[in-house]
Amino acid sequence: MAVLQDAPKLVRGMIKHGMRSGIPQNEQDSFALLYKDEDVWKKLVDFTDVNDAYILLTDSTGKIRWHAHGKTPDQQTANTLRDELGKLDR
Repeated sequence: MAVLQDAPKLVRGMIKHGMRSGIPQNEQDSFALLYKDEDVWKKLVDFTDVNDAYILLTDSTGKIRWHAHGKTPDQQTANTLRDELGKLDR
């Protein structure tokens, strides 16, 4: 997910195209661009550091099932995410 709220509307298309070209085709359906409510999303993920990666796992209804953030996800975070993804399959 990328937030483009502050990007000028005239260049959003170019930004979107550039970002999509850097994402593998099979991952593009799980990538979202947001154009508003940046403050809501930051609160939702406990935003603290612009350099952190924020991981948000939702189910098919949009309910948040798990979230984490940090510089680089460590093995424990990866294992927990895998476990949480497994729970969604049930």
